Amino acid sequence: LEAKKWYLALVKGFAETTQGKKAEGSIRRLSSEGQAFKLAGPTLADPNVVYDVDQAHGKVVVVYYWASWNSQSATDFNKLKAMMDAAGKDVELVAINLDNTIKEARDFLTHAPAAGVHLYQNGGLDSKLANDYGIVVLPQLFLIGKDGKVVSRNVQINNLEDEVKKLLK
Repeated sequence: LEAKKWYLALVKGFAETTQGKKAEGSIRRLSSEGQAFKLAGPTLADPNVVYDVDQAHGKVVVVYYWASWNSQSATDFNKLKAMMDAAGKDVELVAINLDNTIKEARDFLTHAPAAGVHLYQNGGLDSKLANDYGIVVLPQLFLIGKDGKVVSRNVQINNLEDEVKKLLK
């Protein structure tokens, strides 16, 4: 509650700045549970192709924000792949890369391939994809139910598989 108050002050005073947009996204993230998750952006494979999370309606969606410079990403991708293999086609992974260049993201995935749909937009942690939900710490996970609403905005990788199983029942 205290955080929302300060973020709101930032939004009111600096709405057009990167910090103001990040604060607005932070309020959206903090208020996201039970709300429809809105996300659309260019794919890492082909920036001319836009992926919209609404395409996964009816599936459980795991949204994973990452960057190649975060050493946890490679380990997390192994866990996410195992979870995806076990869960099957009723789960979609949307991985949002927040590297500063598309080359960094693509190079990382060459050495550590990862399942799912990957999105990328220029700007790294200041990109629209990061600012929409006020992403400042990586990795960041969201768990989205089959109805397209946020079930958890702070699910952890270590209990993700159990949470996904609950939603698939």
